[in-house]
Amino acid sequence: GLETANAVQAAVAHQGPVYLRINRGFDQAVYDSMEYGYEIGKAVQLHDGTDLTIIACGSGVFQAVQAARELASVDGVKARVLNMHTIKPIDQEAVIRAAQETGRIVTVENHSIIGGLG
Repeated sequence: GLETANAVQAAVAHQGPVYLRINRGFDQAVYDSMEYGYEIGKAVQLHDGTDLTIIACGSGVFQAVQAARELASVDGVKARVLNMHTIKPIDQEAVIRAAQETGRIVTVENHSIIGGLG
């Protein structure tokens, strides 16, 4: 998908070793364009919210966006969604800002918490 293409381009341009973890299956698209600002180490905010923050990566991103929409429509909960496409380095500023602004963090894992968002 678009994020995989952007990750590969960023890996090629990066000076130093890079490890890409890519799902074997087909993930639902969350971006319409490759120009969404993919930058190694920088999260992308996909949904605005003030009640809690859902941080996801990989195949969990689509589910996080869907959950935020469901929380808003059913319970009136305004959930921010961050796509943390880079685990190392993680976007510490985005995590800290989200914790300060929303007061709650939920992570969505698609594999082991070791080496993931944990």
